[in-house]
Amino acid sequence: MIVPIFPLPNVVLFPKTLLPLHIFEDRYRTMTREVIAGDRRLAMVLLREGWESNYYETPAVHDIACLGNIESYEELEDGKYNI
Repeated sequence: MIVPIFPLPNVVLFPKTLLPLHIFEDRYRTMTREVIAGDRRLAMVLLREGWESNYYETPAVHDIACLGNIESYEELEDGKYNI
C-alpha cells in the first residue's frame, strides 16, 4: 500500500486517537483534496531535528509513522481544510 506522508515537527498521531488539523499550505491542501477523493488514508510522521533547513524539499523524517484516516473534513472558502 502506498499512502501520502504528512510530516509535522511537533505532532504525533497515536493509534485509535483523533487529531484535528488545520491544513493551510498549498502542497498539503492538494494532498488533502487527493486523500479525500481516494481512500482517505495518510501517514503522519514526525520530522527529525534540523528539518527547517530542508522543509520545502525533502526534510528528514523518523522511520516510524502512524496510518491515519480522515473521518470528517470541512473545506473552507479560501481552500484550506479542517480535518
